[in-house]
Amino acid sequence: MGVDLSAPAAGVITLGLCSAAYLSQIIRESINAIPRGQWEATQVLGYTTPAALRYVILRQIVRSVVPACAGELDQLLAPQ
Repeated sequence: MGVDLSAPAAGVITLGLCSAAYLSQIIRESINAIPRGQWEATQVLGYTTPAALRYVILRQIVRSVVPACAGELDQLLAPQ
């Protein structure tokens, strides 16, 4: 392909891309795990969409993302 990379650089890029793919799926599934009723409850309470995301939904997403991201980081940094 005409790109000269050292072995460590290629390894870092490969691990970074693979980890980014896993993290994107973790975040996507955490968003999908929020019950539809939570969104409806924020509408009933009169929250705007940005306010609902900030005060209700994002906090629940973070609560489910942190353990999964910690596990991904552990796998990424674990010696083989």
